[in-house]
Amino acid sequence: MTGMLYKEIMTHTKQLRWVIPLLLIGTLFPLIPVFTTPDLENWELNLVLGWCDILTLLVAGMYEQGIFEADEKNIYRSFILSVPGGAYLQTGSKYLFNILFSGLRALLMLIVILISGAIKGMDISINIDILMILLFIQLFFRTLETPFIVRFGTKNGNSYRMIFLEAILFAAIVYGLFGDLSVFGSMESFIKGFQEFFSKNNSLIYRLTPLMVLPFYFLSFLFSCRLFTSEKTNHINA
Repeated sequence: MTGMLYKEIMTHTKQLRWVIPLLLIGTLFPLIPVFTTPDLENWELNLVLGWCDILTLLVAGMYEQGIFEADEKNIYRSFILSVPGGAYLQTGSKYLFNILFSGLRALLMLIVILISGAIKGMDISINIDILMILLFIQLFFRTLETPFIVRFGTKNGNSYRMIFLEAILFAAIVYGLFGDLSVFGSMESFIKGFQEFFSKNNSLIYRLTPLMVLPFYFLSFLFSCRLFTSEKTNHINA
């Protein structure tokens, strides 16, 4: 597995040359106002931290979606299937690489959040909650989309993923037409709803959400291994 992880890093060196600088810039950016703005208010700091967290999440997500693409050549598929446990090593290295990459991004963002809060003496607990929820979402999407990519390939797999996202969007639109949207009635009600959602009573739950997705992440890995073996074997026999 160590060799497969090393292979992942070497294969994606070119992409990592632009992904890592972007992640570092986005993650470290909040330190600029922290050190240069003496009268920075609490809500301003939390807003900057929140936006940087979202932006780095999007950059990392775009990169993680493409890690299968370099390994979809027929000659490489045949080689992997000829190696004992090759399907588990190949698929497992992708899952492990994604969770390590996501975890390191979140860890770096967490360090910046804690440093910013310590320097300014401000309450940044809400951003820790948001960070954990976004990490959960990141891993949850990898859990859902990876089997599609293994089964249908990067291009077609992403198409099926878009159908799934469009279904979620459609459900959100339907709820927007018929559901309770009183929280969006005014800025005051929105802020109140936001504060209630991220109340300290729920903080522990939010911070444990990344752990909740791990069992499903593992099941997704096992399912992807079965798909990888069956699909690639059928492809070779054909």
